[in-house]
Amino acid sequence: MKESLEFIISEILGHQETKIEESVSSSGEIVFLIEPKSEDFGRLIGKNGKIINALRKLIRVKATKEGKRVYLKVQPGSP
Repeated sequence: MKESLEFIISEILGHQETKIEESVSSSGEIVFLIEPKSEDFGRLIGKNGKIINALRKLIRVKATKEGKRVYLKVQPGSP
């Protein structure tokens, strides 16, 4: 699932330099922390959050097929 997320984000931003951390909570939920560079932050979020919401829906569909729960969090990274 992380590979799919990395591919989609690299296509949106046009490069591979986005940091993505994966962690699993005690209840089994997978949390992806995405840290784009500060100049790419707005491009990843999109106007009114449309891009990040679409990305969350895509990942949620893939996770549902695998019987998992997934959350995406975006945090601005270094410049």
